[in-house]
Amino acid sequence: MELPQITHLYNDPAEMLMGKLDGLVDYARRVTGRDDLRMMLTEADHFQIAGAEKRHYLFERQFGLLERADILLGFHHFCLPYFTEGDRTFGLIHRDGAVLDYNYWPYWLMRDLRGTFLPVEVAANQRDITVGPLAAAADVENVVTRTDRLWITVAQDGDVVNAVVYNHGSTSEAVDVTLPVPFAGEGMAIISTVGPVGPGKVEAVPFASETGTFQVSLAVNARNGRAVTLLPLAEATEVWLEMELSKASVLVGQPVEVTVRIVNTSGVEQSGTAFVVGAPTDWPMELLVESNRFTELKPGEVAEFLWRMTPTGASYDEPFALYGFAQHRSPGTRSARAHSIPVHFSSQAPVRFDVLPNLIYVTPGAGGTLEITVQNTFPDQVTGELVVHVPEEDWGQLVETVYSLDVGETKVYEVELVVSEDAEEGSYPLQIDFIYNGVPFSSTVELVVKEFAVGREGTVVYLSGYFDADGFSSEDDFDDLLNFGGPFSLPAAFAPKPGRVEYLGRPFLFPNVADGELNMVRALGQTIPLPEGSYSEMAFLATAVNNSWRGPLVVTYADGSQENLELAVTDWCQEPRWGEIPVYRAPYRHAFGGRLYDAKPQIFLVTLPLNPDLEVTSITLPYLPELLVVALTLMR
Repeated sequence: MELPQITHLYNDPAEMLMGKLDGLVDYARRVTGRDDLRMMLTEADHFQIAGAEKRHYLFERQFGLLERADILLGFHHFCLPYFTEGDRTFGLIHRDGAVLDYNYWPYWLMRDLRGTFLPVEVAANQRDITVGPLAAAADVENVVTRTDRLWITVAQDGDVVNAVVYNHGSTSEAVDVTLPVPFAGEGMAIISTVGPVGPGKVEAVPFASETGTFQVSLAVNARNGRAVTLLPLAEATEVWLEMELSKASVLVGQPVEVTVRIVNTSGVEQSGTAFVVGAPTDWPMELLVESNRFTELKPGEVAEFLWRMTPTGASYDEPFALYGFAQHRSPGTRSARAHSIPVHFSSQAPVRFDVLPNLIYVTPGAGGTLEITVQNTFPDQVTGELVVHVPEEDWGQLVETVYSLDVGETKVYEVELVVSEDAEEGSYPLQIDFIYNGVPFSSTVELVVKEFAVGREGTVVYLSGYFDADGFSSEDDFDDLLNFGGPFSLPAAFAPKPGRVEYLGRPFLFPNVADGELNMVRALGQTIPLPEGSYSEMAFLATAVNNSWRGPLVVTYADGSQENLELAVTDWCQEPRWGEIPVYRAPYRHAFGGRLYDAKPQIFLVTLPLNPDLEVTSITLPYLPELLVVALTLMR
């Protein structure tokens, strides 16, 4: 049994790291008297370098670790970057699937180095290279061949051969390398190239070898790594996608070109359709080529597609992860899916502003209040104009004010809106602009003019003791929901603050929608006592999931009589069917993975008549578990 030693080392140049490993293993073997002792390197990274220098360090380190296959059990490098050391993060892959650019790609080139290594000999001219037969297990000195310009390693795993060449020279001259690799029959050569910066590129070359040897010819530029994986054509089943953005970050409203390349790395023809996924679905995405379909793409061929994307919203907290996606199939097979590595994209705005409510009802001749919360997202002070565009000229002048925000500062602006007495009923877009350097950054609120009585007396019903569901989630915890019928939830950002609110002249007590809080009552046939009194109407804030639901609601009066009414609520993502009025509407819903722009979820105002000549004592809800009540008020 081997006696492993475990260690992790930081911020050493690659050469120093290798020296420490050699010394540690030598010391441990001498102390224990065990010549077979090997070390597990759990962590090794260099936090004080980045970019091209970091990428070169990784190549040097990985080749050095390969050379020490006889003293290492393995090397564990964390995958996700939320592993930290002080204020430094490290890893290979973000939570959203995007990669740490300079870390990921050297590992990608080494991906197929499995099985047995083959000896490589390089002549003085560095171009006359010979790859020998399978090396003996103890022949570890042939794992990596080093010259003053190249590091080379070749490995064979059954029918699959992988070669990695890195030009560590500092001059711009490329080195032409020819590798006579053992291979027989029809195959696919998948060639990956990684430069000092930027993502890797992949190409595919189908070939046939009748001699048992295939000549791999590569031009390797300085500080470039190239890997070639040779596999039998029948085993080449995957399709490779790459995506590239013309800019990684722009201001909101500035267009970006998005290129998706499909490389047929499989051994058969492929046909299908390409897409760009990951951007909000309401962003304009214009296809700049004739079609996004590819037909009979032969092995080794490339199909390229181009879109113009115009961001209409900002990525304030985290960048968007965009990726190319393809639905493809070969003749006689079912369709398959492939996607590129996600790429981070940021759309910037000088301020982040939230407007509540984003859906407001006003009766003619009356007014309403908008609360606009603004935060400076830039590293400098921002100043400009805040303009609220009144929809109709006779409603009054534009609401204008000058804003000035220090770095990180947040301010709240309250805007009073007054609608003229002769305003026509209907829905009006209300545009709010923050103008910065002459460029407007906009948000739109829906203003609905509707006749309703004001000044009515209402009594709120306290439902918190009956809450058994959580239908709201925040951007920090998309899966914060309970008993809400599935994996989707309402965005809490568009809900009012907990406490007293008013919709169409009716007061309500809106629940707390913070993470971990219950805020809805499932209709499970339960009886809810009511504040005794005479009322003409009861008003619900309610929603329904997984369908539209309606069922009998029983009202019990103080004299013992009962009245049967129908409580009907439309599905949260559909237009109201039974006269309900939407009072909460979000531009998207939350799924476990983030925002989902497939629908605009709603909470409705639902009213039912009561007998004003009798005193009410309780109601009994129908048994409809996917009909949920948020608030209840009794109106005189």
